[in-house]
Amino acid sequence: MKKHNLLFFFLLTAFFAAAQNPISVNVTVTQVPCHNDGKMHLNIFGGTPPYSITWMRNWQYINNTTDSLVNAHPGLYIISVTDAAQNFGSSTFILPGSFNLTASFVNANCPALDGAVYLQASGGIAPYTFQWNTGTTTIDTAGIDSLVAIPAGYYYAVVSDSTGCIINSTDMGNGFVDNIAPIQYVFQIKEDSCNDGTIKVIASGSAPPFTYSWQSGISSAADSAYGLDVGGYSVTIIDSNNCSMTVYPYVHPDSLHLQSTANSSNAVCPGFNNGSLTVSPFSGVPPYSLVWSTGDTLTSISNLSPASYSVTITDSRGCYIKSYHYVDGVSNTIVSIDSLKQPDCSNSNGSIWASGSGIGPVHFSWNNGDTSANASNLTTGNYAVTVTDSVGCSTISSSISLILPDSCYAHINGTVYNDMDSSCSFNTGESGIPNRIIQLSNGDFISTAFFGEYHYKTHVFGATNVTTTPPTGWDLVCPPSSYSVVTAPNSLATGLDFYEHAQVSSDDLIATCFIGLPRPGFTHRSYFAIKNNGTTTQAASIQFKHDTIEQYIGAANGISYNSLTRTLSGNLVVLPPDAYYVYWADFTIPATTPLNTPLTASVLVLPNSNDATPLDNVDTCHTFVVGSYDPNDKTVEPRYKNGSEWIYHEDSVLTYTIRFQNTGNYPTTFITLVDTLDADLNIPSFEFLSASHAGCSWSINGPGVITFKFDSIQLEGATINEPASHGFVKYRIKTKKDPAPYTEFTNTASIYFDYNAPIVTNTVKSVEYPYTLAGVESITQNKSAIKLWPNPSTDQFNLAFENANATRKITVNDLQGRCIFTGPANNIVNAIDCSAFETGAYVICVFENNKKIAAEKLFIVR
Repeated sequence: MKKHNLLFFFLLTAFFAAAQNPISVNVTVTQVPCHNDGKMHLNIFGGTPPYSITWMRNWQYINNTTDSLVNAHPGLYIISVTDAAQNFGSSTFILPGSFNLTASFVNANCPALDGAVYLQASGGIAPYTFQWNTGTTTIDTAGIDSLVAIPAGYYYAVVSDSTGCIINSTDMGNGFVDNIAPIQYVFQIKEDSCNDGTIKVIASGSAPPFTYSWQSGISSAADSAYGLDVGGYSVTIIDSNNCSMTVYPYVHPDSLHLQSTANSSNAVCPGFNNGSLTVSPFSGVPPYSLVWSTGDTLTSISNLSPASYSVTITDSRGCYIKSYHYVDGVSNTIVSIDSLKQPDCSNSNGSIWASGSGIGPVHFSWNNGDTSANASNLTTGNYAVTVTDSVGCSTISSSISLILPDSCYAHINGTVYNDMDSSCSFNTGESGIPNRIIQLSNGDFISTAFFGEYHYKTHVFGATNVTTTPPTGWDLVCPPSSYSVVTAPNSLATGLDFYEHAQVSSDDLIATCFIGLPRPGFTHRSYFAIKNNGTTTQAASIQFKHDTIEQYIGAANGISYNSLTRTLSGNLVVLPPDAYYVYWADFTIPATTPLNTPLTASVLVLPNSNDATPLDNVDTCHTFVVGSYDPNDKTVEPRYKNGSEWIYHEDSVLTYTIRFQNTGNYPTTFITLVDTLDADLNIPSFEFLSASHAGCSWSINGPGVITFKFDSIQLEGATINEPASHGFVKYRIKTKKDPAPYTEFTNTASIYFDYNAPIVTNTVKSVEYPYTLAGVESITQNKSAIKLWPNPSTDQFNLAFENANATRKITVNDLQGRCIFTGPANNIVNAIDCSAFETGAYVICVFENNKKIAAEKLFIVR
């Protein structure tokens, strides 16, 4: 059992940090949070103003750079302050809630479902209500509740006392129940002398026989890996119950292992061509030979520019090591931010004063185009200045933020409620609805948080309409349409609540899948997921069928595999509304597989008999065999033959996938993805589909900026466990109605790993085609009546319908209108042989009782 109580440790750390830094920081709490509405103010002593301030809560950055924080959740806060002279101070502080909450977690022992979460609330006014993300709600006067007999997963509860004050259990610690396989193991390791280290894993206990999945890029067979250099490795042990454990053996050097040390000197401006590197080999068997990436063969190289360099050292036995070294570029030019003035409510009179020094006179260049030392008439935003001296040496300052006082903004607050009795009031047993999108007439959006609440602020004043559009299956009970408010500086419009009522209790499951990029001879990881898009808690199962050229290696706990049908089946899971559950499996493809070979997989979620939209219980995913690739990118579907950017008028829904990878050598604690949606997309239609890891949350604000967060992802580094170093987020969104021909829908995402600078993905673009496909334009309103996969196809495609019909038939036409195939499609799922079709585009038309009722595009690719 693990407990989360770090108060003493962090307060002690803060005390020593304050004692050793020239800036001291303490926190005054002006309001203890009741409904995530806490208020704090910083007191900063020492240092030289202006100060640069950053806030973190539970190790996540907060979008706030002022000395005050409002709408604060309970939790651990870390505040860092840097002054104009780059002196540093910090404070670590736990903001309590209006009552106390402790959490304990018990891991699940595979294959048993025996995990547990225990919560204890105290210090408030009983009774306490526990609303779990599993869909269950408990009321207890003693403040004690638990989930028992649960599988591994991400669990949390929103706890409230009788006054309505709340605490989310994730504010008190992470919510993961891990899956522990009862596998015991020992290593037999031979130390590395000449790239000849070996590892043998001896597994026992649990349920033999065992299989072993080694990390990519090493030579291995069953329980052993060989030909290894010094370093850490990973191997997953899988028993006959599909329970698994990943272990990390380490190969040490023996006394003859070739090694080296290195020294470097920076390349200094002017010139940036005076850097040097020196390596000193030792151990091994002399003499040594060296080859640098520059072609040099001596132990030292000089006259280097800023860049990365490599050297291969070989001893007399032919044993070798390769190491990489970096020469940095250094400028002696100095830039300082002397002072700043924040803008007032006019948002036009901010200013920043800078100074610089170097060789001869210096030149200033601000990122807003200003070229004076003092930038003036500034609005809110982030600013930086580059100082360049007379010989071309330059230095850029850190980013400086200008912000408006909170009193300059108008505030709009409200909640979206699940109004179960349609009374237009919040009553016992009802709750707020998270992830609803609120639209304002000024073009901005804001999404509701976990309790259904939204908090919006704006510097645009005047008459504003506030509205929301319920998703399919829900009605807006109150207000009849929207709220109208007049915003002004420091105004507050509160209680702008929306009451929604589910039309009927509906079951609606969604299936999604994702194939990790396959490289010949390497391991890749695929994901398949269930999302509950209905209005009731539902039990569901999943089946995933992989491509014929993929060889199955292993999967997450709770998955069985049928090699004859190439199908993986996941255990039954219970999901509350709007929740998702993700599975994964590892595969490899032969080393001889040609590049650009297409791969297709499909996933089926059950039950689908009473599903409101059974066609999305099936999904297909496609990819191609690659060599090298960018591990952080973005894709969009549909994407037709040859990767054309054209989409057709019938393609009213675009599905985006953001893919990311931790290419480092240590797990990433948290990941944030920021994605600005195109203005020609229908923002309220946004729908989160799935993610590679549990605990992904999302929010929308401003003109359509969506933020995805994995707060405790612990994503493995690629050098430790390459297949487990990848992840993704998948969502879909509609275009605005009837976009004009040639309308471009562009999209780019920024990916933040821990506290590192963002990695910006490629920009994907879809362009509205000026013509419709032949035979489609008159029946596009019925496109949802048909499900086609895989598309593109090679030898066979499947057509699914909502029901069987003995009169149903299909025709397949080429783009010249010629019919090349006709046949029955009487069943719910129909397999059609297309092996005789030539590569190209086609239109499938569906008829019932000789009347055309639907059509869809088909692409054949070989």
